[in-house]
Amino acid sequence: MATVSIRVDEKTKKIMEMHDEINWSAVLRKEIDAKLTALEGRAIDREKQDSAFRKIAELRDKFNRNLHGTELIREWRDSRR
Repeated sequence: MATVSIRVDEKTKKIMEMHDEINWSAVLRKEIDAKLTALEGRAIDREKQDSAFRKIAELRDKFNRNLHGTELIREWRDSRR
């Protein structure tokens, strides 16, 4: 295991010392793990986002169009009238 140090203000440190029944290292490890898990979830979302951008580019190329999303939506709405 590696050691990581943090700094807290004096007030926080005093309150932590009043609660010496709590394993503060374990609390911090758990929170760090939770944050890293959340960040890994974002990486999956970025993969989905990249995939969606690729599909949009493929469709744009397929129809030989160079419209931005808002312009394309406006054209579709106008064509329904």
